[in-house]
Amino acid sequence: MSMREQQKRDVAEKPERRELGPTVWRKSVLVITLTFLGGATLLGSWISQNYFQAKWLEERIYLEKTQFLVEIVQNRAEMWQIQLNIESTREPPNKDRLLTAAYNFVRSVSTLLAWEESRVSRGSSAPVAVKNLALDLAKQLLDKRDLDGLLKLVGTATTTKAKYQTQLDHMFFEQMAESRETAEIWNRRFLWFYIVGTVLLGARWS
Repeated sequence: MSMREQQKRDVAEKPERRELGPTVWRKSVLVITLTFLGGATLLGSWISQNYFQAKWLEERIYLEKTQFLVEIVQNRAEMWQIQLNIESTREPPNKDRLLTAAYNFVRSVSTLLAWEESRVSRGSSAPVAVKNLALDLAKQLLDKRDLDGLLKLVGTATTTKAKYQTQLDHMFFEQMAESRETAEIWNRRFLWFYIVGTVLLGARWS
């Protein structure tokens, strides 16, 4: 066999090279695009559920726990107020009991207002600092057995509670509603992203 015949035979046996047509290219680009969009949408779904929704759910749970503690301190303040009123009407008055009731009332109200303000002030330490100052002063008066000074603090605590507690409660319930609504919004976004992402990935091969 001559060299020319061998070359012709090699060319005949070489597989035919096919070039991709426009339709195949378009389908490849569409698959890549749908894969990218579907993956990005599912990533948005994951972020919505595991970051934003979780964040607002955590805040709502925190607010609910603080409400339980606030109610305990509120009941304690009311108990000491009743005790103080009872001791104030006794004849003759018992100074030791009056001192104890006055001090514990101031302590309970100061703690109550500090907790209520802290939970709606996004972690500010100012309310706790004010409470500590009030408690230090009340403890000094108790140690000195200064009943008049403690009763003045009782009046201040009562006035402050009447002035600010309703406002603080209103702010708390507004934050509770906001956290609940925002968590539900991110839950709906999670579902929307998940459905759209799944549809886009499933449409790649349709």
